[in-house]
Amino acid sequence: KKTKKGRTVETSCTEMRYQLTLEAEKLKRVGKLRLGCPYAVVTATGGPHEGKEIGRTETIKDSLNPNWVKIIYIKSDESIFFPIRVAVYDDNPRREEHVLRGEANFEITELYQSPGHMQFEELANGALIRAHVEQSMLGNSIGKAILHFRALDVKNVEPGMLGLGRSDPFYELEKKNVDHKHGIVRWNVVYRSKYIE
Repeated sequence: KKTKKGRTVETSCTEMRYQLTLEAEKLKRVGKLRLGCPYAVVTATGGPHEGKEIGRTETIKDSLNPNWVKIIYIKSDESIFFPIRVAVYDDNPRREEHVLRGEANFEITELYQSPGHMQFEELANGALIRAHVEQSMLGNSIGKAILHFRALDVKNVEPGMLGLGRSDPFYELEKKNVDHKHGIVRWNVVYRSKYIE
């Protein structure tokens, strides 16, 4: 089949479940004193699920380059045209309606068959939205891992005006994704801890 962009992608009649992860770069500030607290909403823009919200990410505070951890699951047949819109908003509790900071459009099968299973769209204001998708295992099996981390002598990067400030450290776990066909290696954040005050 051909997508709206005129590209030909391989199709089959096998249902697959995908894991979609998102990130953005160079978002614009939402005010002189606010970087903004971005989150993303994924909506189907065509096919049998047109108009349905597929999922949304967590909010990341004070960031212009958010790398969201939340995985959005999408179940679809490869032969079905499944376009999505990724809209990035500012989570501002002082506003009833959250401000749209940018949006991008992707098609799931085309995205999965792209090099590195990844695409990005550059916005008119210079910001960028990147989407990465990989095949997810079907079923409800859930594994468990018990890990213990300890950090000593962590450098204080926020001393404050009088040197009395203190950093709020956190840690991230990343998963290595390899596209052997195109020789692309990428590390994706799969877990981010709470800030340790």
